[in-house]
Amino acid sequence: MKDFYIFYKKSYRLIFIVMLLFLFMSGCAKENQVINKKSEPNEQDTSIAIKNNTKDEILEVLNSTRENIEAKLKERKDIYAVTWSYDGRQVAFVLGDTEGWYGQMYIWTVGKKKPVSIGEDEDRICEFIWSPNSKYVFVDTGTSCERWGFIVSTDNFKIIDDITYTGVPLWSYDSKWIALGTISDIQPITPIELSGTVDLTIYNVETREKKIIAKGTSDFKYTPRRWDKDGILIYEKIYFLNQKENEQLTYRYNSK
Repeated sequence: MKDFYIFYKKSYRLIFIVMLLFLFMSGCAKENQVINKKSEPNEQDTSIAIKNNTKDEILEVLNSTRENIEAKLKERKDIYAVTWSYDGRQVAFVLGDTEGWYGQMYIWTVGKKKPVSIGEDEDRICEFIWSPNSKYVFVDTGTSCERWGFIVSTDNFKIIDDITYTGVPLWSYDSKWIALGTISDIQPITPIELSGTVDLTIYNVETREKKIIAKGTSDFKYTPRRWDKDGILIYEKIYFLNQKENEQLTYRYNSK
């Protein structure tokens, strides 16, 4: 009887030790499953990474001559508004929705394998207007006559300013000024799409200075037409009721 008791006591201890060992091993296995699950890539993250890698891959040229960059851009069906600078060293374009005119702006420099994205967000971009010295590009956006645009410097590929305007912006020959129409608080004599009449304004990209050189009234507005190399800005005075009375005027800008 005593021997049986000793045997029973030893067996109980052995069973207890085996149970502890089993519980310990089960816990380790469960922990490994959790760790492995955490280390597995998320399906959504993987798809995003693949998409980003694909975008980077399609916008890369090892031998990035102008001809090779042009060929690479023509391969894509989702690139529009391809506009080269006057010196032929850089090209601005949009990657996105070509029908809706919406996407991400890029500037690609000849000799660089990849372009540089401009701004953090996509936008509705309609047109790029390069400065004559190829150091700035005016980006035309908007969906109506009253538009919004921004100016990008190619020195650091940053947006240096934004401006509301109407009409087509014109660069001065020395690339320091932009002539454009700006909306006034004065209401036209007849209803128009704009919220007010239009002043003729010139904007300095270096100092951010704005000068109104001709103020619109309730009877007429102004719009720039041409900026010649000699510094003469030709603009038009447009009457709301009788456009037969429209006049062409000039403003001489002296860069010195």
